[in-house]
Amino acid sequence: MSFESELNAYLETNMVCEDLAISIEEIGGDFRFYREENKLMPTASTMKLFVLGAMLKKCERGEENLGRFVTVKKEELYPGSGIMRYLSEGIQLTVKDLLVLMVILSDNSATNLTIDLLGGLPEVNRHIHEIGVENASVNRKVYDRSPNYEKKRLADVAPRAYTEYLRKVRTTDYFTEEYRNLFFSILEDQKYKDMFARYMPVEDYYDDGTVKVMSKTGFSGGVRADTGIVVFANKRQFAYAIMVDGSQDTSYGFDNRTHLMMADIGKLFYEHFGK
Repeated sequence: MSFESELNAYLETNMVCEDLAISIEEIGGDFRFYREENKLMPTASTMKLFVLGAMLKKCERGEENLGRFVTVKKEELYPGSGIMRYLSEGIQLTVKDLLVLMVILSDNSATNLTIDLLGGLPEVNRHIHEIGVENASVNRKVYDRSPNYEKKRLADVAPRAYTEYLRKVRTTDYFTEEYRNLFFSILEDQKYKDMFARYMPVEDYYDDGTVKVMSKTGFSGGVRADTGIVVFANKRQFAYAIMVDGSQDTSYGFDNRTHLMMADIGKLFYEHFGK
């Protein structure tokens, strides 16, 4: 049975959300799988992928310096995921430190600081359009303190926009090799791999040549999202984006039912293409 057939059969009895949108594209190959791939979906923290790319491009152009130290003020610390709010007031971090914290630990304070260093949200969206991606926009900062911020979604992105973006970063000359490698090395060290990659043989502490996952996940309320590139030992690599809205399980536990559904999809995909 094909992956598509098995997935559809699985979803008939295991859908635990109102909306599920998927885009999977093989890089350097012919496989494509789409489900509501052009539907604009809420992103949770996966939008930090674009902030990472925008800042790396700014540094590559010489308009910012990865090694420059930034003093973090108390008013620049935000709740939610990450560790910066637990660190000492006035701590100095480099621009690269902020990128690492933003992606690897999904730090919200690091995200907002990076957006400010870029010059605001228009610069993030300019980066998205510059690389040639549509159906994607970042609408506000995380925990934006402006009036009525909750009335505006953090970002609106179609799954296919994510896979197209990742494919272009991976395969075009938009970045130099140095910055392209840095982009994906930061994604590879991302610590939240309990969705699509949960049941894949991924080794976080050394490269054993089995499965490499370079990704960003996000969760908030009924929203779950996971996007990245997975490289299997057989050398096949795929850009993927799985996005959920209206999850029946809004808890933040490790065994969230929507996380498990997304993990089952990843396991099924690995069994078909990763061995």
